[in-house]
Amino acid sequence: MVKFDMDKCVGCGKCAAVCPGLVLGMKDGRPAVVGGSCIECGHCVEVCTHRAVSLAGGPTATAGWETELEKNVLTRRSIRNYLPAAPDRKVLERALHIAGWAPSAKNQNKNGWTVVYGRERVRGLLGATLDWCRENGKNRGIVRLCESGANLVTCDAPCLVFAWADEVGYSDTDCAIALTTLELLLHEKNLGTCWGGFATRVFSSSPEVLALAGIPEGKKLCATLMVGYPAEEYQGVPARPELPCIWRD
Repeated sequence: MVKFDMDKCVGCGKCAAVCPGLVLGMKDGRPAVVGGSCIECGHCVEVCTHRAVSLAGGPTATAGWETELEKNVLTRRSIRNYLPAAPDRKVLERALHIAGWAPSAKNQNKNGWTVVYGRERVRGLLGATLDWCRENGKNRGIVRLCESGANLVTCDAPCLVFAWADEVGYSDTDCAIALTTLELLLHEKNLGTCWGGFATRVFSSSPEVLALAGIPEGKKLCATLMVGYPAEEYQGVPARPELPCIWRD
């Protein structure tokens, strides 16, 4: 449960802005629980510079880092608020290139990328896709969310990276490994990312929409990554559940 210390709160609204479940909102200039479903991600806690937000009864496992790699893993966040500027193209190109060395099943390397670059291009693609969904009665719930102002499909990111592959047995796994590698490379360069489950669902609505998104014919859209410069800074590493680990010595 999210709790607020109103003696510390300054009403900046950052906690509400980063909430992925639309649990938090602003009422009379103050944050409040307005609905939705809390996933206990801790973003609201760590974005608050005044330490006015806490997560009672949530995960308790904490961690620090000993290496730069550990720091990169622990400080990565799912960013849903971006500055308007597109990511540095050379940085993105380099990261995409290096991510090509991520493991793939049987070293087949059947996956690839499509980059939708620039906020206006992303907005145009989303608008055209939502129009198609309305005309064909698809993804009604997501369309309604976007119409209400809650763009959970692209989060108005200035760049999308689509990971696609042949329709083979391990295509989803190959793309997930490659995209995870890309995500950590971009985080190291101070770029924010977020996996777009809604985006993958919407842009996979039909072969027509896949073509509109720039996915090659005959390829499967496996995952989507939003990319951009974060609009907010996080103060620390949120707590997480301690995952079970079974040792068979």
